[in-house]
Parts: sequence; structure tokens; C-alpha cells
Amino acid sequence: MTVDRQRVTQKQLLEIAVKAAARRGIVVYDEDAPYQCFASAIITMQQAGMTSVDAAKWENH
Repeated sequence: MTVDRQRVTQKQLLEIAVKAAARRGIVVYDEDAPYQCFASAIITMQQAGMTSVDAAKWENH
């Protein structure tokens, strides 16, 4: 996972999301990414208290 182009662990993502002023998050995932990877990011952001988490597929052309 990356946040602002820096690789982060799930624990770091949780810390960042808890501190975020916004209560809405967006997970952008590569079309070849395994479901478990972006699903865990969504769940982590929900655990941090985000009230809305959207997912968008990044299509490489």
C-alpha cells in the first residue's frame, strides 16, 4: 500500500487514517491487485473511523 506515494504497512495506514481530518477515504487500486490487498485497506480505513470509504480501479493503459 502507498499513501502519498510512500509505501506503508497496514499499521501505518491505520495510524494515518486515525489522524486524518477527513472522515472519507478513497482506495485506488491497480486492476491486477489481489482483492485481499485493497479490501484490507478498506477495512483498515473503516476501523480508523472513516464514515465512507470508496474504491476506484486504476486502469493502466
